[in-house]
Amino acid sequence: MRILVTNDDGIESVGLRSLIEKLSSIFHVTVVVPSSDKSGIGAAFTLHRDIKIKKDSFVFSNVPTFVIDGTPSDCVCVAMEYLDEKFDLLISGINAGSNLGLDCVTSGTVGAAIIGSTYKIPSIAISVCAITNVNYSVASDIAIYFAKLVRDKKVPFFKVLNINVPNLSKEKISGIHNSLLGGRLYVEDIIESDTDQNSIRIGRKRVTDVVHSEKSDIYATDNGYISVSQIEPKFVEVFPSSVIETVNWSDIAFSDH
Repeated sequence: MRILVTNDDGIESVGLRSLIEKLSSIFHVTVVVPSSDKSGIGAAFTLHRDIKIKKDSFVFSNVPTFVIDGTPSDCVCVAMEYLDEKFDLLISGINAGSNLGLDCVTSGTVGAAIIGSTYKIPSIAISVCAITNVNYSVASDIAIYFAKLVRDKKVPFFKVLNINVPNLSKEKISGIHNSLLGGRLYVEDIIESDTDQNSIRIGRKRVTDVVHSEKSDIYATDNGYISVSQIEPKFVEVFPSSVIETVNWSDIAFSDH
């Protein structure tokens, strides 16, 4: 089975190296990743400049590796449209930091998996719920487990699985939780520059005093479970009828300019 691996943390990611080390010992793996960290970029593409593609044979021995000066979605597009290879599965990760609930909207890790699903191959986004002292071992083993399920056709076809692994040893993991995306909330925080009055930075503060449903991915990881959420992007050509029924052409106020 041929697996495409990408991420949003870039070629220097420790999570990527942990994944490739184990995955490539079992499967045929091709790596196409950004040259630098693209966290928080979602499913964006680079549209108004050329993208450089560098084949790197020094990062992973015997694993075809391409480094792209673009986004995770660019990487998927390059792999699918530019490389002369067909893939049976896409794995995006392993991300440092969880991608739960609303995170999926802005996550480059999840964004790459969603773009992968548009090529009609099952796609997995996998993250560890920590950004320091991260244990990637369990997440790597989980990725291999799901890859084997796909290879052996022991799981129905899916578009996107979003997997979040608590930063725990395997002995402390509570199990696997079939989760819905939870209502993770943030407050945007504007940080003014100390050196440039015309510059700011947008920070995000997580709202923590929220009670989460026991069905949610947030509840699952907070209680030591590996969260597995199925994301089904559906693209239709019309609005849902409930929306259209509220629209009245004669009520629209058009200006003369």
